[in-house]
Amino acid sequence: MPEAGLIYSNARIKSMERNLVGSAQLSRLLDADSVGDAFKLLVEFGYGNGISIDDKNAFENLIAYERTQATEFFKENVFKSSGLENLLKREDYHNLKAAIKAFRTGQENPEAFYPSGNIDKNVIVQAVLSGDCSALPVHMRNAIQSLDPSAGPRQIDVAVDKALYSDVFASLKKCNQKIVKEYFVKQVDLKNISAFVRVNLLGLGFAFFNEGFIEGGSLDIGFYESFASSDVELFADKLRTTDYKDIAEKCLIGKKDLVLFEKVADDILLDVFRKERNDMFSVAPIAGYYLAKCTELKVVNTVVSAIKNGIDKKLLAKRLRELYA
Repeated sequence: MPEAGLIYSNARIKSMERNLVGSAQLSRLLDADSVGDAFKLLVEFGYGNGISIDDKNAFENLIAYERTQATEFFKENVFKSSGLENLLKREDYHNLKAAIKAFRTGQENPEAFYPSGNIDKNVIVQAVLSGDCSALPVHMRNAIQSLDPSAGPRQIDVAVDKALYSDVFASLKKCNQKIVKEYFVKQVDLKNISAFVRVNLLGLGFAFFNEGFIEGGSLDIGFYESFASSDVELFADKLRTTDYKDIAEKCLIGKKDLVLFEKVADDILLDVFRKERNDMFSVAPIAGYYLAKCTELKVVNTVVSAIKNGIDKKLLAKRLRELYA
């Protein structure tokens, strides 16, 4: 990785961080009385590019525009051998899921797709529709070929998720940034922990969990198997001895708050890069900014949806993801 290019990109990122929504701005947004008022505040915060406030789809267009801008900016700052391109594979594989489901149901929903990651989403759609997947990476092709014609949504999700992380960890073998691997190891752990708790609470059995288990995390299948017949409390107590103590104590011990779980999990992942956000010789500032913007958009969307649906914003505030700014 060219050192001068990395330092230049990180300098740009540090400047862009000033435009992220902070706690004071979020507080103002939470106090908004209507979606229209919230929209005006977001424009004041720097959102949008001439999007009309009178457009009935204004908010959705605003969020879509900001997400696309964040993704395109991130793409400009991806360095060879940095592993950063793996952060965009979530978009690619999500779009693969959406394309497969649309093809099998005959009901394509444009809103189900994310902005293109490393691969133009139209290339993915065309590959699935035509049956010619030669333009797709090998892990995507393998996922498609592994699916039985009768596979339902869960089977599609499992196959594509496993392909995603197989792709990611194969790529990370060539990566010179350990912090990127740390991020994905924790992401896999958190996905597996979430799945194990949900399966346990629903009484679906260990075999059901094992079918969707994703390789690559720090907690292997044996860790979960030892609690296959145990109460979630016992599993959570053991979890306190791992890197996921916050998940155990805030979300599982004494309660089973899966909504809060997702919030705490996102905070843990953002913290991976936040701890090195000022290291100009690391890709952490670049990755951190991109994930921070994605988190910000998730928070903004949650707040505005709450305003629209009359949800108590005081209760909502306790469940919002931590902001980076």
